[in-house]
Amino acid sequence: MGRALVAAAPALIGFSQDKTPTLLSYVLGSGILALTACTRAEWGLVKAVPFKTHLTLDVVTALTSLSAPWLLVFPKTKKRATSSWPSGPRF
Repeated sequence: MGRALVAAAPALIGFSQDKTPTLLSYVLGSGILALTACTRAEWGLVKAVPFKTHLTLDVVTALTSLSAPWLLVFPKTKKRATSSWPSGPRF
């Protein structure tokens, strides 16, 4: 569910007109979905990525999405602070 929220965030939160945060949401959402499908776990389809690596990449993704509004200089709007929360609190 959380993976789908990352990709749907631009429409749900209302920042789809801003190119950088929208692209970041799509890239992170797709990457999270691909990582999940390739993880060596009961839900993994390909079982290529060790679970420990999956967890490490989850933390990196969460930190990236939480810091992105300031590192990538998103447009200064009220939605700037909330644009990264769909994937941030996961870890």
